[in-house]
Amino acid sequence: METTHTPRNIIMWLKSKDNVDGNFQNAKSSAYHKFFAKINERDNFRFAYDFESFKGNGEFINVARYENGEITKTEESFNADVIYQYNKMVNIGFDPGSAVITNTPEFRNLCSPKINTYNYMPQFFMKSYLTFSEGELKEAIEKITTSKVVLKPNNGQNGDDVFIFNKDEVDLSVIPEDKLKERGFLVQEFIDTSGGIPGVAKSYHDLRIITHGDRISLCHVRQAPEGSMVSNSHKGASITEIDIDAIPEDILNFYKQVHTEITKQFPKPLYSMDIGVGKDGPKLIELNSHTAFPGEDFKCMDRFIDNLIYHLETI
Repeated sequence: METTHTPRNIIMWLKSKDNVDGNFQNAKSSAYHKFFAKINERDNFRFAYDFESFKGNGEFINVARYENGEITKTEESFNADVIYQYNKMVNIGFDPGSAVITNTPEFRNLCSPKINTYNYMPQFFMKSYLTFSEGELKEAIEKITTSKVVLKPNNGQNGDDVFIFNKDEVDLSVIPEDKLKERGFLVQEFIDTSGGIPGVAKSYHDLRIITHGDRISLCHVRQAPEGSMVSNSHKGASITEIDIDAIPEDILNFYKQVHTEITKQFPKPLYSMDIGVGKDGPKLIELNSHTAFPGEDFKCMDRFIDNLIYHLETI
């Protein structure tokens, strides 16, 4: 990162009105505060809380500052050059005025609902179908060609309500009826990742690559706990950091193909890509328009922070 540059007015936009500093008091607090301290030295950095803080044309009111290691609310107004949309705050059609926003509502909409990602670039996925009723679920399951089938919410997170069945033993009674009717459920062919990744994962897994702009900032692999095929940390999966220079070549080549396809329509994205490796090679599991900060023991922390700041200074 260059040491001299023209400081920008950068605001981090969050949902929570209250417990300002409490948003960052967790296992990743050291990474958050290292980021706050570094960007605060280089740029005019502020926090904004809730949608009502935005007044139009890049202006925010009642912003918070980062001073002496603490986040302090003020009654100041702030004209942002860059809006770092940490939580999803706005939808398609939002006008930031003179400011630039990352990630854009349009890119967030590509990542969720999940069917949008599949429809944009199905060549990187296993076959997927969107359903809204039990009848549609049954019809989609009949089209699945793998021995196992994945059922998961179209707007899901944290691995909640993700089910993997043998195709001939699907129990539809476990599917939440409200989520099915209101948001839809995906029916997907199964990526059999039980063979692992040589030198990286021994069995069921997904591998996450985090990108800021055009720079890879973090890579880790999540491995499902014994007896499970769901590789999500909220469901007990273990997380192991992978050195960026040690990403297997076939996975890196796959990542580059997907990233190239994304940037055709969404330049300078900020996102994470989840990949599973089966017998037919890497496949895309999903994209997330949020780049979770690294844990305090991750060796890539400085790279992550530098790449994020560079992204915010150059977008």
